[in-house]
Amino acid sequence: MADEDSKFSAKQLKEFRLAYGIYDEDGDGKLDSDACCKCLRACGIPLTENAIANITTDLDIYSDGEVNWDGFMALMEEHHKPLPTEKELIAAFKAMDEDGSGAVSRSELKRFLTNVGEKLSEDEFEQMVADIDTDGDGEIDYKEFASLMAKSSSYSDF
Repeated sequence: MADEDSKFSAKQLKEFRLAYGIYDEDGDGKLDSDACCKCLRACGIPLTENAIANITTDLDIYSDGEVNWDGFMALMEEHHKPLPTEKELIAAFKAMDEDGSGAVSRSELKRFLTNVGEKLSEDEFEQMVADIDTDGDGEIDYKEFASLMAKSSSYSDF
């Protein structure tokens, strides 16, 4: 995949190349599956254990367990999610807020993630809640939810 065909900006691509270079510790132009997953996360792609397992399996089967720059960018494109609209954010939040309280409880979030097939370990779930619940009240309000979605989807740091 040529960089000019990418849906990412030149600034993003520069940052991704920098991260790729950091994780390519031996300088051979390839990342093993573990380094690839770490690099994807460093570039703003949130990966579940299930996604990591799929990437690792695919790399082991098709690429001798390693990925070059073009393969890495193909994974970036595959796992990148465009920014949701305000209407989509509100609908998603309401789907999680089962009791209509205006906040998503830990149990509502866990149930929602399970229903959509996101298998998170208990540690991943706890880290997710800690990252989202910025005010520490034990629930996720719409502002916290929208902030998370913007961070994980927009690459706004680049």
